[in-house]
Amino acid sequence: MKISRQLDGFLFDLDGSLYLGNELLPGASELLDFLDREEKKIAFITNNSSMSEVQIADKLLNLGIHAESKQIITPAKFAGEYIKEKYGLCRIFVIGSDFLKEKIKGSGHELCFNVDSPCDVVLIGRDLSFDYRKLEDGALLIQKGARFITSNLDGHHPIENGMNVPETGALTASLQKVVGIHPEVIGKPSPYLFNKALEIIDCRADATAIIGDNPETDILGGKSLGLYTIWLRYSSFWLHHEIEADFICKSLTELLIQLNQLSQIERSDEYLQNACQGMIEGN
Repeated sequence: MKISRQLDGFLFDLDGSLYLGNELLPGASELLDFLDREEKKIAFITNNSSMSEVQIADKLLNLGIHAESKQIITPAKFAGEYIKEKYGLCRIFVIGSDFLKEKIKGSGHELCFNVDSPCDVVLIGRDLSFDYRKLEDGALLIQKGARFITSNLDGHHPIENGMNVPETGALTASLQKVVGIHPEVIGKPSPYLFNKALEIIDCRADATAIIGDNPETDILGGKSLGLYTIWLRYSSFWLHHEIEADFICKSLTELLIQLNQLSQIERSDEYLQNACQGMIEGN
């Protein structure tokens, strides 16, 4: 299997794709250095809703990867904007991190804090202090008429030892089970974050690749917009998954080798075209 398309932009998932917990995956630094030398456009698109883009940039820097905060696209970063674009300024009950609440408030929305508050939207992100009270309040507010929005549907993300820990989708599923309706989704696989990323790197979808380990978010979302999909098939968790990607590899090093070969072919073709043009002009 070979990469069969010239690509100008690269969108990278983070958790499980470039790093596991606080460990950089083999080949990540070399691959990003290669793409930088090739003058490719790069952004990082993650469903992480508990960390700011600055915190994620700092984490990458500590792992040896330089990234500007503007290159990092998260549901939390754009949640307030998403809700305002669709529904105007709202009163929002947030189940999530303090950072998510700050972003919502910073977008002009009003936070509500309990089931007795007037509420337009229940927004759920990754919440390390999630408990029964938050679940009950969120469920009651939705049943009273509040919209149900989640930052993402990732059920888990992998950590250093290869095991999985709960993500926002697991919390969302518990709320969904109570209220019996499907939430709106801001993050992957919905197109909203992908479109934001394409705007930021200023690339067409058909000239951009999404590189990720989760076929249900990275690959499915990328395919829906016409991106070139590269599935990092690390985990046996997805062994029998039926979603097809344009390119499947087992490591970032394998991906680097393929991209390097593609670059050499493109240079060879360019050399031949220039040589032929010179011969034509010479005649």
